[in-house]
Amino acid sequence: MSVNDVGGRGNPGPLVSPGRKNGDASILLVYLELKEALTQPGCPLCQLAVHTERRYLSAFLYENVLDVGVREALHSAWGFCPRHTWMVYEIEEEEYHDGMGTAIVQEDLLGRVAEVLERYRGGGETAAGRAARSGQQHGRSGRWWLPFRRPVAHRGGELVAAFRPAGKCPACRHVASMEDIYIHEVLAHLEDDDFLALLRGSEGLCLPHFVRVVQAYDATGRTGPPDAGGLGKLVEMQLHKVRELRGELGEYLRKHSYEHAHEPKGSEQSSPRRAVEKMVGKLSIHTEVGGDANEAQRRI
Repeated sequence: MSVNDVGGRGNPGPLVSPGRKNGDASILLVYLELKEALTQPGCPLCQLAVHTERRYLSAFLYENVLDVGVREALHSAWGFCPRHTWMVYEIEEEEYHDGMGTAIVQEDLLGRVAEVLERYRGGGETAAGRAARSGQQHGRSGRWWLPFRRPVAHRGGELVAAFRPAGKCPACRHVASMEDIYIHEVLAHLEDDDFLALLRGSEGLCLPHFVRVVQAYDATGRTGPPDAGGLGKLVEMQLHKVRELRGELGEYLRKHSYEHAHEPKGSEQSSPRRAVEKMVGKLSIHTEVGGDANEAQRRI
């Protein structure tokens, strides 16, 4: 059972993040999910992010394709980001063996593209555009109705502005909000010996998630010397994992030299991939430490 199942229908679950209240059943599920992720290969927070985004998109396809609030968010963002747009298509092919949800969403968005291009070609607003501007329709998606009243030669900037997303990808927003919940759960258990034992036995955090945990720790206003409290323990564990991985990379390189090529190969053979995950995380959402790939992937 997942935190995303709370309040759901026993299927993909709701598209909203649970509130974080002490004693809330959803927070117990967050902790249980975090413990389970610590037993899996790679960064546990990356594992949870992968799980979260797939559940969100599965839920979208199952019961939210026609939801008014979700559709308004998609209008504002001009759809999901490229990564999540392709994930919706692939999940639907895998789970339902058709493209109905994708067709509904993309038909709607392409209709909006046609509206913008029609206005650009005609030099003015369409009836649908005037209705949107007056608040009769699509009240929170106002940017797409921008009128084109200047001469054609000077309207290119307005056309670009009309296609620029006014909001962020809804899936990216959801994943980021859930990551914040998991990160705060890590902070809440940095003094818990059982949790620390699981963390030591894991592969540790990727660098982007490690930095986000440290940023969240700083935001709590806690102070003290570097070796004090849970943060010091986390830093010590992260340093140990980094040194351990560097050692495996060194062994990988040594065994690929001519004079040692005959030696049996071991776990060091997967160290290049694990080193990439350590530096940038499992997801492509990490464009920089604490970055948002939704912005990096935008075409405009």
